[in-house]
Amino acid sequence: MAEKLKKVLVFDSNKCTGCRTCELTCSMGHFEELNHRKSYFKILKHKERDLNIAAPGIKCDYCEECIRWYLPGAIKFMALEEVYVSSKDKI
Repeated sequence: MAEKLKKVLVFDSNKCTGCRTCELTCSMGHFEELNHRKSYFKILKHKERDLNIAAPGIKCDYCEECIRWYLPGAIKFMALEEVYVSSKDKI
């Protein structure tokens, strides 16, 4: 459980096309079935701002299956320490 808390989702909204491939790979990895509804990872659509937002669900176990076939760099899980160092470099 402690390992989960050390990872965070890093998402580039400029690269996400909203194809929901991440959802399909998640469901395939966990249930061996292509089914968006069974995915632990969701793409939420913000219609007013025309944005796709990547969101791991409560059941997400951070296995990173969702990024296996996804557009490189659009979503990734990083160690909390890496995110902190990366954001500090940008300030």
